[in-house]
Amino acid sequence: MFRISNILIKPVFMAILVALMVIGAASTVAWQVLSQTRIDLEQQLQSNLKASISQAKQELEERKTVVRYWAGAPSLIQAVTSLVSQNPTNNDDLQNLKSLLSSILESQEYRGYKIIDKQGLILASDLSDDVGQPIDTGSTHGHINCKLNR
Repeated sequence: MFRISNILIKPVFMAILVALMVIGAASTVAWQVLSQTRIDLEQQLQSNLKASISQAKQELEERKTVVRYWAGAPSLIQAVTSLVSQNPTNNDDLQNLKSLLSSILESQEYRGYKIIDKQGLILASDLSDDVGQPIDTGSTHGHINCKLNR
């Protein structure tokens, strides 16, 4: 009887041993796949981040170039000079300036604009309530800003 139970125990023991080895090997493979996936994902994210930063910098430089171009445009300078030499709330000068800027704003997809003097006074803006007010430095993001001597 002892021999029969010994014969039955060996295959069960061997089956358990093989099952543990398979589980161990599968766990090792799964861990390596997970580790490699994390490494690949980290590399992709870093690459995408660098590309996004580079693209954002390039777009910012392009916007700055456009702003510098229009800030130096004689028609815009003349309109702003006319506005400054008179009353900053003069409706005709403001309308003239708005018509000059409307094509710029549309073509470049700007949300709005503010033209300010060196003291920070808003001379013209897409928001009429802003004209004549001091500039809020936190609100100028995405606007065409042209600082002039006044």
